[in-house]
Amino acid sequence: MSTTDRPDALPEETARSLVEAMAEVARIRRGRDAGPGPEAAASSPDRLGQIAAAWIPAAHTRRDAAAGSPSDQARWDQLLAKAALDPAPSTRAPRLTADALHALLTALADTSPTATEIADRITADTRTGRYQPGVALAAPVIAAELQVPVASVKLAFAGLTASGVLVRAGKRTAVPASGHEEAERGQYLSQRLQAQMAYGLYPPGSTLPKGTEIGRQYVVADPVVRDALGQLERAELIQRRPAKPPLVLDAAGRISAPPRCEPASSGTQPVHRFTPEQMERSAAAAYARWQKRLYMPEQHVEREWQHLRAMLRQLLQRHSGHRGPRAAAAARAREVESAPLPGTTLLALAHTASVAAAISELL
Repeated sequence: MSTTDRPDALPEETARSLVEAMAEVARIRRGRDAGPGPEAAASSPDRLGQIAAAWIPAAHTRRDAAAGSPSDQARWDQLLAKAALDPAPSTRAPRLTADALHALLTALADTSPTATEIADRITADTRTGRYQPGVALAAPVIAAELQVPVASVKLAFAGLTASGVLVRAGKRTAVPASGHEEAERGQYLSQRLQAQMAYGLYPPGSTLPKGTEIGRQYVVADPVVRDALGQLERAELIQRRPAKPPLVLDAAGRISAPPRCEPASSGTQPVHRFTPEQMERSAAAAYARWQKRLYMPEQHVEREWQHLRAMLRQLLQRHSGHRGPRAAAAARAREVESAPLPGTTLLALAHTASVAAAISELL
């Protein structure tokens, strides 16, 4: 749809006429509710018909411009059907109502992007990787990000699902998963385990945790863990053994230390203290978000990550003197807390979930 088809791009006089028509229909609605006198009651249907006749052609134009979105076209069809004039009063067809006409005029006055334009934007963002394969899109989140009505996003979702750009997964709308998603997560987990080796958590001669424990710490399934361990074995960093944890080999001692993230300076502001209940709720929310692959804008993911890091730092202050398994958990938590956030949405969600898992382990 071109910008010249929009009400905000119409000549000023025409746009003003639309606003005046909406106001008049609103007055008729209020008069109906208040019980108008006989003369007003007789004239209202005629006036509604005049207003409808003036604006229904514009509504048909908008309906035709929505050709790229069957759902949006269906919406205009419904609005037009409810606002249709009844040329034969003797029939049982419902008369034009002020409510139906007001709904049609409100739709005409809507200057937000059309469902077709929103669909085009979502399609472009899937192609550029902003919405990555496997991520689930929530209409309220996308509406807030694009600053458009939620209803328009839902119409766009319907059209994109019909065309295969998006898929329905239960009650969720998602970007179709690619065959590379699991491999990418395996590569990421391999890199994280190497970072822990370089950090000193698993020096040569030690053993990695069992696969199930690695999966719990990083909130990943067994196939991803097996893929990551296979990559480490092929790089001759570990040796996998039947019924025993993987053995860390001498080559692991030569891994270069990866970059670390320093805690943000609090300046003169007092440090916020989190309650255990707040930590538990935040960790559970991050874990669920990753499990459901719920999309979050990049800046929101980073804010959530920093929020969880602050919680983890508070817990680590409490666990500085522990020995044994608690000390090992605290050491892993320190490494996770200082690890940088990955640059892609799904991996960032996975990493945030691993920070949440560290919080849960220390609570």
